[in-house]
Amino acid sequence: MPKAIRVFDKVGELTDWDQASFTTDGMIAQWNALMQKYVGTVIDLSALSSISLVTGLTTSALTSSGLFGYVSANDTMALTDNLALASSLIFGASTINSGEMIVGGIVSNAKFTTVGGSPPPGSQVYLAASTDEASAAGKLTATVPTSGVLAVVGVCLNDTNYALSKTARILLQVKTPIVL
Repeated sequence: MPKAIRVFDKVGELTDWDQASFTTDGMIAQWNALMQKYVGTVIDLSALSSISLVTGLTTSALTSSGLFGYVSANDTMALTDNLALASSLIFGASTINSGEMIVGGIVSNAKFTTVGGSPPPGSQVYLAASTDEASAAGKLTATVPTSGVLAVVGVCLNDTNYALSKTARILLQVKTPIVL
């Protein structure tokens, strides 16, 4: 069932914009028309899980969804690692579909290390070092790195699944990495 985007304008008018009215060709035009009508508004996108995807990649090194990758060769992803700058240049997060990466929006099952602890909602999350623990390459940490490369990946939105599966829901907000 399609969800609606709820739009509030400056004077408190509420409008539900039904996604079912979208067509592939008309979606951008409808979005632009809405933005022109509601310049300076707040849009509640909390009910949506909007993402930007890149497809056609070689992602065989990223063995499950929620792992993070960097470009290691032509159209090829490898697991990230904050031990070197080259492997800290985050491209995106793997999905359940081979050859597909989330490069913008929400990653609903971002994988975290155990050693870094649970990321509190609203906090920044960072790229983990492959040496943090076994299988840490491609994962995130809630702990600010003190060596290697400081690579901010995004903000934790929900850590409910951390206790059971060491995953959290994050909004990708990749920052320029800093060599420590």
